[in-house]
Amino acid sequence: MLLATSAVKAAQQLDIPLISSYHTHLPKYLDYYKIYKWAKPLLWWYIKRNHKNADLNLVTSNAIREELDAEGIERLDVIPRGVDTVGRHPDYRDEEMRNRLTGGKPSNKLLVFIGRIAVEKEIPKLLPLLEKRPDISLAIVGDGPARADIEKRFKGTNTIFTGFLHGEDLSKAFASGDAFIFPSVSETLGLVILESMASGLPLIAAKSGPTNEQVEHGVNGMLFENENLESMLEAVSVLEDEEKLEEMRQNARNSAMGYAWDETSKRLIDFYMEARDRHSVGSKNM
Repeated sequence: MLLATSAVKAAQQLDIPLISSYHTHLPKYLDYYKIYKWAKPLLWWYIKRNHKNADLNLVTSNAIREELDAEGIERLDVIPRGVDTVGRHPDYRDEEMRNRLTGGKPSNKLLVFIGRIAVEKEIPKLLPLLEKRPDISLAIVGDGPARADIEKRFKGTNTIFTGFLHGEDLSKAFASGDAFIFPSVSETLGLVILESMASGLPLIAAKSGPTNEQVEHGVNGMLFENENLESMLEAVSVLEDEEKLEEMRQNARNSAMGYAWDETSKRLIDFYMEARDRHSVGSKNM
């Protein structure tokens, strides 16, 4: 955050166009770290202080745009989402990787979670699901400050912790599951959602504004009510319907193709040109 402040000051001193982007919803994260919750108003003040000087403020979803607009931040637009549709591809599906991620139970249904293992990712919400469905395996790929605690809590369940995976191994992990599980409701975008869809994995995700913009229930994934076990169990029941699951795999891949990097890059360049023009007009009016 201090780096962002320095960038804002440098842009002002040099009188050059400034684009600010909002990717991490830090005020929401404070809800998960109770000891810091008192600092939420101060954090919002700091965020607004930085963003008020930008010619253009880019956010990752319409839901976040509405939140920032309500906080009085102006000149907002939604940054185009992009994903590597070559590096994340269904062709990376690998039986050896599947065997690894299921803990040697490849016939189990495999849910994959990939990301930072932290409190705000709300991974423990999946524990009751695994207790109800011993035929489901969960692979948690990544690392983070909450890993040791979560490993302890998930001990005795069909859960594998791989730590960080990179390159082709990570692509295989994405493509070798039956569905991607996404329990967090604090994300501004959830890039892994796009990566999983590019890999041909339908989503099983908790409902939240940004997630709802990417996952179409019953089409490229299944949505469930946050902290509602029955709703989650109903969502994962799609794993039993192979015909429906295959249709959703194809739909997920097709959805991701709309966010290939070439089109995304063109739109991002347009935003930079827009910021340049706004700054130029503003300078003349000073």
